[in-house]
This record gives sequence, C-alpha cells and structure tokens, in this order.
Amino acid sequence: MPSAPDGPGWRVLVALLVYNGESFVGPCLESLARLEPDPHQVDVLVLDDASPAPGWSERCRQQTEGLGMGYYRTPRNLGIPRNMNLGLLRALDAGYDAVILLNSDTVVPANLVPALVRPLIGDPGISSTTAWSTHVSIFSLPNDDPDRFGRRPELVDLVSTRLDQAFDGEVVTLPSAVGFCMAIPTAVLRQVGLMDPVFGRGYSEEIDWCLRSHGAGFRSVLAPSCFVWHAGSGITKAEGLIGAGDHLVHAHQAIIDLRYPGYRAEIAAYVESEVPAAIERRALEHLVLSAARDHGYQIEATALPERPGDADTVRFVVDPDHPGAAISGRYQGFRASFAVGPGGFSESVAALVGRPADRIRIFGRGPLGDRLAADPAVLDGYPLAVPPYGERVF
Repeated sequence: MPSAPDGPGWRVLVALLVYNGESFVGPCLESLARLEPDPHQVDVLVLDDASPAPGWSERCRQQTEGLGMGYYRTPRNLGIPRNMNLGLLRALDAGYDAVILLNSDTVVPANLVPALVRPLIGDPGISSTTAWSTHVSIFSLPNDDPDRFGRRPELVDLVSTRLDQAFDGEVVTLPSAVGFCMAIPTAVLRQVGLMDPVFGRGYSEEIDWCLRSHGAGFRSVLAPSCFVWHAGSGITKAEGLIGAGDHLVHAHQAIIDLRYPGYRAEIAAYVESEVPAAIERRALEHLVLSAARDHGYQIEATALPERPGDADTVRFVVDPDHPGAAISGRYQGFRASFAVGPGGFSESVAALVGRPADRIRIFGRGPLGDRLAADPAVLDGYPLAVPPYGERVF
C-alpha cells in the first residue's frame, strides 16, 4: 500500500464495502493499490459482509492482504449501513482524521485521497465530499459510454487529473452526498453519529446521515476534482438485492420523506438551478479542449454516427449541411458544445484550442464541406482526408 512521505497531512482510512461481486472487486483493489496519497497517510480496509459465494471470501482476503491492505469478514451478513458503520467506528477508534466509504463496484483514480480530503481540510463546515462519476443519479457527468472507464482504468486517472486541473479543489454544495464514494471527517462523525441501521440492506442511509449533518450546521459537497468510475448499483443489482421497482427502495424513500419533508424540494431546486449545468459545462469543455491541446485534434464535417476508434481521438464535428450550427467537441465519450465564431468553423476551433487541426475529414457534400474543400487558405498546411465518394451514403 502506498504511504505518504513525512509532512503535513491527514490520516485517512479507505473502507471498501464488499459483498460478493468478484468481477468488480479485483479491478477496484488494483486501482486502490495505485493510490498516490501525498501528503496524507492512507490505509485501506476491506470489509467483507459475509459474502456467500463459495470460496470468494478467501480469495478476496488473499488478494487484499497480498496488496498490503487490511481485511475483515463479518461472522454474519450485516447489510450495507452496518457494514459502513464498521468502517466509521474503525476510523474513530484508530484516530484517523477522515474515512472514505467506497463501494467495490468502482475504479478509483490515483488522486482520490488528496482530491476528496483537500476541501475537508480547507473548510471544517463540510461534513462530506463526494466524487464525480458517471452513475451517480443527478450528480453524474454525462458520457456516451460510461462503462469504458471500468474496462480502461487509465482513463479514470486521466479524467480525474484533468478535472483537478480545471477545478483545483473547488466544491459545489449538494442536497446530499452519494454513498458510492464519500469522504467524512471523523471530527464531524463524532457530532453526527453513525449510519442508521433502519435502512437494512442499504439505500438512502447516506442521505439520512447527510441531512442529519446539515441539521447540525454542516454541508455536503461535490468535489469535481475527483472522478471515480461507478458501475451504478452493479453489485446490489447483480446479487438481486435491489432491482427496478424494488419495494425496499420505496420504503427507504418514504423514511426520508417522513424525516425530512423538505428534501425533495431541495433536490428539485438544485436540478432547476444553473449550478449543475454550469459546472458540467466547465468540466466537459476542459476535458475536450485540454486533450486537444495535449494530443492534437481533427476537424470533421459529417452527419454520420460515431465509428469504432473515434473515442481515442479528439474530434470537433459540425453538420456539413448546417455550417452555422454549434461545434461538437468529442473525446472519450464526453461532448462539449462550442459556438462558431465569425471567422468560421476551423478558425473557431483553432482559437479555442490554441493550435491548428492535425487533420480535416469531409464526409458528404454540403455548404460547409464544399467551403472547406474549396478554400485553399483553410486547407493550407492540413493533411486532408476526403472520402472517395461525393455524397453521403446511408
């Protein structure tokens, strides 16, 4: 397990919640082994909630301990809230400054700990930080194919690093945290208490905890400097614990409604505000433009759908039949929209990125395609790729 050098920092416990899910847990543990916690001291504790799959607990223990992490298997199944509480109690008893509760159907970035802990150190009024992801309800960062990040963990590091460049520790106040990945200072934990076991197998326990913390004067925040891939209730659905229309989900929502009758209005106000759209736009624009600056990009005049391999290339696309339409910047499934300036499509993109395109691709006739193909000033210095046919083929 990585350890931090001497210097200022917090002691942080990452409590990984495990119940079966062998196909998820292995990649998650491998990503945790690559953590770069500087300047913090980090320990990982795997909390196996009496997984019933034959032989899985022993294999999990061996892999965990082989990576230098702690492992504990409960004698009987406790359910998610009580398993969370084991991690919270361990953090309190062992004198940690913060605990990160983490679902095992995740892949984490190397900057997980500093990105989540930095806001907690800077503002003692924060009760929890939540990472950005692709499957976290209304707090998701849109992506065309979010599962690509589970298959390619290096992309999780790349996205999280770029988001940290863009936001540098900024936070966004949320109606509540999301329990798939949330960091809690133990100083706040001592005031607010543990997760309520009334939520049984799990769902909404973190909402209840956050709203209790808000009642004590704290706030929950999104840490957009951190991006964690989440399968989206992957294990609970795979194990049949929670499914579509599950009565347990509705029952737990009813508890929240009874205890906090204003919570739904808070969620609605957040969704209807300009905050989520603004921060999402900033993130998507930075992801596309920073990748274009670092790796180059190509311009496409096309109305055709995505092709295999497109995701690894930074592309700026416009419909050849509508040259005044918005420019669609695309990279790794993320999309950002940019306006066409008075200089035209290619000039607008070059001004946004700060460098000319590496390649122009024209698919089909149209006002813009014809203009690009005919204007030597635009084509000068560009390796042009033009399909051998003159019309779009559908």
